[in-house]
Amino acid sequence: MIDGRLVAGKQAEIKEVKNAYEAYDKILTFDPYKIKDLLKAHQLMTGGLVSESGKWRSGDVGVFDDGVAIHLGARPQFVPKLMDELFARAKESDLHPIIKSAVLHYEIETIHPFQDGNGRMGRLWQTLLLSGHNKIFSWIPMETVVFASREQYYAAIEESRKKNERDICRSRDEWRFSLIQAQYRAIDRRWSDRDDRA
Repeated sequence: MIDGRLVAGKQAEIKEVKNAYEAYDKILTFDPYKIKDLLKAHQLMTGGLVSESGKWRSGDVGVFDDGVAIHLGARPQFVPKLMDELFARAKESDLHPIIKSAVLHYEIETIHPFQDGNGRMGRLWQTLLLSGHNKIFSWIPMETVVFASREQYYAAIEESRKKNERDICRSRDEWRFSLIQAQYRAIDRRWSDRDDRA
């Protein structure tokens, strides 16, 4: 049962949804620039699903398509320092929160600091950063935005990974722009739905 409704599915999938509800329910209690809060959120998001819940991964990890590596995360011994540097840069950055949140999301995906749940954590943390800018974003989780435009989301990530260093910044910018467009569409839909009910 989730929110009083009977849900059918694999136990792991149901647990994943329940965990996500719990993490998003606590989103406004987290500081987007504190590593301990990211680890706590990961523990909520992946508790009972992965052995290293709430911890940096201890081994190598990658994203594979039919046995072919399409992305390899940073080596595990570098993850804590890379994440500390990322959060310090984000905290000091004067980028607009929408841009900053997209950059942070992308960099979490690139570093891949966790055994599992990196995508979910990147989207949660983007939502958290945006919620600090405007509370309406706490009602529009990135999970919803990505679900509505998931083909574009995954294509943009893969495209940026295929590009060489010379082209990666342009690809990242295109990806960030597509995420920002998707967020604005989601906000517009929410406001339109609200106006229609009024």
